[in-house]
Amino acid sequence: MNVPAVSTRSGRRVALLNPSPAQIVIGDIAHGLAHQCRFNGQTNRFYSVAQHSVLVASILPRDLSPNSAIHKADLIVLATERRDLMPMDTADWSCIAGITPLSRRIKPLAPEAAAAQFMDLFFKLSPKSMPAKKPGVLKQWLSHYFPNRLSLS
Repeated sequence: MNVPAVSTRSGRRVALLNPSPAQIVIGDIAHGLAHQCRFNGQTNRFYSVAQHSVLVASILPRDLSPNSAIHKADLIVLATERRDLMPMDTADWSCIAGITPLSRRIKPLAPEAAAAQFMDLFFKLSPKSMPAKKPGVLKQWLSHYFPNRLSLS
């Protein structure tokens, strides 16, 4: 019997109606998010969901006890994305009314660099999940997922 599934970059198949944790690999998530453009690609330059996720995480407080902290960080990044990546949009975005964008400007990354940032952050936040301190783990992961990429700049 055929089970509806999606193939991943690592060659796994994830059952859509009944996925199991063994089918999910963080590298596949990083790869997919790095190739998924925010705002359906309607930005002035390619800008990935992976880079957005890393940017949101970078402004979160260390202590996430108030559940609304992630939402607030996401709105701050949204206001920054609108300013830096969608300057031609003149519509009123009421969801970011009163939200101050970050002072730093967004510099969109290529998918490989965004995936590397995402994985690096994952290694830092989840040291038990991956042997992050082992030299070359990130480089090895990158060469597996992006075999034609010689360097990340």
